[in-house]
Amino acid sequence: MYYRCQVSCNAQTVSSTSVKILATDTALCYCSANLGGALCGSSWSRSNLTNVTISGTSLNNSNPICAVTNGSSINAFPPYGNSTATLLTGNTYSLSVTTSYNNSLAVWIDYNQNGIFESSEWKQITNSSTASVPSSTNLTIPQGIPTGKTGMRIRSIENISGTLTANSACINYITGETEDYIITIDLGNSIRKTPDVAVINISPNPASEELKISSTTILTGKSHLEITNASGQLIYMEELVNFTTKAIDISQFPKGIYFLKLTSTASLIIKKVILE
Repeated sequence: MYYRCQVSCNAQTVSSTSVKILATDTALCYCSANLGGALCGSSWSRSNLTNVTISGTSLNNSNPICAVTNGSSINAFPPYGNSTATLLTGNTYSLSVTTSYNNSLAVWIDYNQNGIFESSEWKQITNSSTASVPSSTNLTIPQGIPTGKTGMRIRSIENISGTLTANSACINYITGETEDYIITIDLGNSIRKTPDVAVINISPNPASEELKISSTTILTGKSHLEITNASGQLIYMEELVNFTTKAIDISQFPKGIYFLKLTSTASLIIKKVILE
């Protein structure tokens, strides 16, 4: 996405060079090095994650393979097929995890999508699983969290290594395995707010002294108003709050064709204005 800075003074506008801003997928931010589990995949390995399932979703991933990369026994699965899930806010799901030994198990879901598995996003599955028997816990997806793709981490360690705690998402353990999944959060029992459809009226048009702009509904929150000339130069700009009406003195504007753009959280409206 490209951005530029515009500075306006006395109907003159200067623009900076456009700069491309790259957004990083939060999945690339999660800690993945030096998580431990050096015994994973060896004949001494006894804490492999063999299945992860979330009831009522497509996630039902059986993966007996455990390998160490960059000092970590970690597997990151693609966000499709049986290795992903869509979870609806306000709903509760049963997460079951099966291992090859008696392990401590925990899950983290990056609910705020900041690329960090935080202690507040942790839930213990069990302190001591039974080999080849699924261990389960309920996941209640909070209301009001961001929707879209985010990360989920499952970790296991042998009981001899201790117990996984809320702060264990990135800690190095000599035993255990880590599996990362990309899941999708969507609106479930949350109330979807349907924005009011605003009709913007401009009068008079053509105009010469004053331009009155009005909305048939209140545009709740902040709105951004711009007026540009036919060459694309910014002539007028203002931030509006809970907009309904606005009168603009245009007596000093040169005659010609202008475009008024009103951007709100609910809509983008562009109107042609003639000054004479």
